[in-house]
Amino acid sequence: MNHADLTLVFDGAAVENGEIDVQNLGPALIALGDLIQSANEELNKKRAQVSVRVKATAAGSFEVGIGTAQYLMDKALPLLDSIPVDGDQVVIIASVLAIIVSLIRLYKFLKGKSPERVEQKGDRHLHIHLDGNTQVIDPRALQLFESIPVRKNTKSLVDVLLTDGIDSLRFKRAGQKAVEIFKSEVGYFDVEGPELEIKELTRPMQLQIISLSFKKDNKWRVTDGSEPFNATIEDAEFLNRIATNVELFAMGDHLQCVVRERQFQSNAGVRKEYSIIEVQQHHPATQHPRLL
Repeated sequence: MNHADLTLVFDGAAVENGEIDVQNLGPALIALGDLIQSANEELNKKRAQVSVRVKATAAGSFEVGIGTAQYLMDKALPLLDSIPVDGDQVVIIASVLAIIVSLIRLYKFLKGKSPERVEQKGDRHLHIHLDGNTQVIDPRALQLFESIPVRKNTKSLVDVLLTDGIDSLRFKRAGQKAVEIFKSEVGYFDVEGPELEIKELTRPMQLQIISLSFKKDNKWRVTDGSEPFNATIEDAEFLNRIATNVELFAMGDHLQCVVRERQFQSNAGVRKEYSIIEVQQHHPATQHPRLL
């Protein structure tokens, strides 16, 4: 069994005398306990359990000490502060709390937006790029960010800031810089969250036209011989040839083209987006594509 502590600080006019309404404190503490439990579950699965206890309060801005204890479910598993590999390692509770604090920083950095780019830098660093700025995080913080239970429990905790007189929440851990959430930032923690691009691939494809549209921004329905999909035409030269009636179409025509496939992940699931960025050849349905 190992232990770690976290201090949650409520600040604002409603707690200036060192007291807080139990109707505000109770739901916030339950949400924090649920957040720690769901983060541990996401990072460790069934390999370890966590108990969360309120320890003590301090006067001034209302402070609550949170004590956690972690129990291994299999004594043969090594207790290591490491990214789980093949299910053999356990993220110790001190690191679980540190990753939760990093998660809060990620929310504040993104401000409810989607990152422009995510770069892997070794096993322990992700570089999140947005609006010309970069945030370096532990990959496990992004893992928590993508977990629906973690997102719901984080939002439940942050919702205490909707209470009149409570203006901020601050998370403090020994040896780690405190992070503070302000009332104006509650919207950053919406459960639905931003959509993350997780893959981009550009490749040549032979597509058969199922249906097409000449309205601006409308997508064409095509197939590569498997499942049909919608694709946006981004080849400006090809679109110009359509506009000047150089290109004429019939059902079943084929396009030899370059397609960009982008994959996104959100709480709603994974989706793909296709764009035809270059049309190299247009083969009428009555004409077989040339082999050479």
